[in-house]
Amino acid sequence: MQEAKTISYLSGPFFIDDKFYMEMCDYLDDMDLDDDEIKNLPEDWNEEIELAAEEPIFNPNKDFIDRIAEKCIDWYDDRFPEDDYDGRVHLKMKNAIESSIDLNKLKSELPVLYYPNKTKIMITKQDLLDSI
Repeated sequence: MQEAKTISYLSGPFFIDDKFYMEMCDYLDDMDLDDDEIKNLPEDWNEEIELAAEEPIFNPNKDFIDRIAEKCIDWYDDRFPEDDYDGRVHLKMKNAIESSIDLNKLKSELPVLYYPNKTKIMITKQDLLDSI
């Protein structure tokens, strides 16, 4: 397991376990800690967090096209000829899908969300104090 680093100030989104926080004040609200409770925390209080990065909800690529083609084969199986032993119809359908989808355009229009980026750091009592 990678050891978490300690920081002097956190700005930006992060996760604690599966819970997303856009900024430290969101964490403080969620923890329902008032200023006095933060000040009364032990001096060595800390908690490991994982930083977040923006990413498209998925990455459309050739594998994505292959998966779409496979789903279409499943969805429309009853419409394919039974004697397509060499897969010509399947291949033609896959090629039609591939040539019709602009992956770059699709990627540019997909929602971009925050996901854990595997960078773990420790927040300290001082980080909480700096945020109030």
